[in-house]
Amino acid sequence: MLRAVLLDLDGTLLDTRLDQFIPQYIRAFAAYMSPWMPAETFREALMAGTRAMIADHDPGETNAQVFWRAFNACSPIPRDQLMPAIERFYAEEYPKLACYARPRRAARPLVEELLARGYQIVLATNPLFPETAIRQRMDWAGVADLAFHLVTTYENMHTTKPSPAYYREIAERITVPPAACLMAGDDLAMDGPALSAGMRFFHITGEPPFTHERGSLDHFYQLVQEGWLEKW
Repeated sequence: MLRAVLLDLDGTLLDTRLDQFIPQYIRAFAAYMSPWMPAETFREALMAGTRAMIADHDPGETNAQVFWRAFNACSPIPRDQLMPAIERFYAEEYPKLACYARPRRAARPLVEELLARGYQIVLATNPLFPETAIRQRMDWAGVADLAFHLVTTYENMHTTKPSPAYYREIAERITVPPAACLMAGDDLAMDGPALSAGMRFFHITGEPPFTHERGSLDHFYQLVQEGWLEKW
């Protein structure tokens, strides 16, 4: 019996043009921080921190701790001196990136329906970003105010996609066995490893055929309304 549903954000609840969003995010971030360090130096430090989070599997350190250790190794400026500017970037400039994302019609009603049916709901986005960045994208998707049981961020997680350990960590955090969890996401490489963690998986895709294991977000919402998850 399913007790929890994990939902990916970008490409699932939110139509994010990642091929544009990510380069623009890095470019805007580096430009904003240029008064403190050269843009190329900042980009290198940012990417070093990101690679470190993806490679790390130490349950004793959060992704944020791993990121900043790797970032600091590449940065001539200590983190404490950078944080006020970084916080201003996420408050002032990051919201402008909303033009590279569009809300999906079924996102909010889907989450509301799942909550009404008593499932624990997890916003299972890759926790490579701070909470403020993820909450803003949730707002773009129209779901930021809904009662998710867990939103994975780089502050509260110790693993990342595509490692099955990420999905096991979620199950442990919400105290639901992996076998009672369903992951719904658009990226087979990133979201599919939920299967290796013992979870069930629904592939969000616009490519037919639509079945009880794959289909668009609208199709998944229809299945939820029809009570299909209770039969899974």
